[in-house]
Amino acid sequence: MRKRLYYLMVSALLVCLAIPTSAQEGDFGKIDWVNGYITALGQGTARQGISKSLALINSAKAAKGDAMRNLLAAVKGVYIDSHTTVKDYMVQEDVVNANVQGLLMGAQMIKKETQWLDGTPLTTVTIGLCMSAQSPNCAHGLTLISSLPFDNLKRSLKIPKTEYSEDMPDLSPEKIDFDYDPTKPVTGVVFSLKGRHFRRVLLPVVVAKLQEGDLATVYSVKHVKPEIVRSYGIVRYADTLDQATKIADLGDNFLTAPVAQVNEENTLVINTAYARKIRETIRYGNDYLRKAKVVISAE
Repeated sequence: MRKRLYYLMVSALLVCLAIPTSAQEGDFGKIDWVNGYITALGQGTARQGISKSLALINSAKAAKGDAMRNLLAAVKGVYIDSHTTVKDYMVQEDVVNANVQGLLMGAQMIKKETQWLDGTPLTTVTIGLCMSAQSPNCAHGLTLISSLPFDNLKRSLKIPKTEYSEDMPDLSPEKIDFDYDPTKPVTGVVFSLKGRHFRRVLLPVVVAKLQEGDLATVYSVKHVKPEIVRSYGIVRYADTLDQATKIADLGDNFLTAPVAQVNEENTLVINTAYARKIRETIRYGNDYLRKAKVVISAE
């Protein structure tokens, strides 16, 4: 009996792991950066010799407890910046630990099903939580973004102190044709990775390389309004450029800036011509960076 239950649980898990996805996955949890959602699977059964109704309740309770543990493991694996995970901040700051634990208590039940095998229930549940208020189906205000201490984070992030400005030299090797309508205000920017490997993080940094290898910051959490950061974060992710164009917050006249390099610090490096154009297009009250109208596309 126990062997059959064991093989059934293993088979169910293998089916879940076999589903292709571009999301960041652990053994039991999945971080969906595109939709801004973290989900976890849990399974549980019940001891024999009790009533069918009580066995069903006990198996569901065990499955939810298992899912909560797996969801916590997934949340801990979220990178805040290129060096720091949520787990690191939970260890360092009691308030973060308390906030994350409280957040987990508000996790949403997405799916629950029970299979009976020789009179014993095997319940499988899936629960999830939102990374930010931009996440689909995030009706309540409980989000991972809102639980983090951004004032402290800003002081600890490794962001180049030099800000890119229009009076810095243009090191572009050739003239570039930009893909937006210059007669209209630019509504946002897509940083296109062109297939380059980049570890997705909550607070990415975009820089331009200056003469002698110095870096100047083009975009970071310091450019975004605090209330936007705490509610929506500073970036949306897309797997394809087509997917990026369907993000409503980006608008219909956005600038696409290809990423020239992802350096060892997991920082996005763009050509100075694109950095200059971004600076030009956020003038005169059109600072879309302050409103985090920013997408990073894998394509």
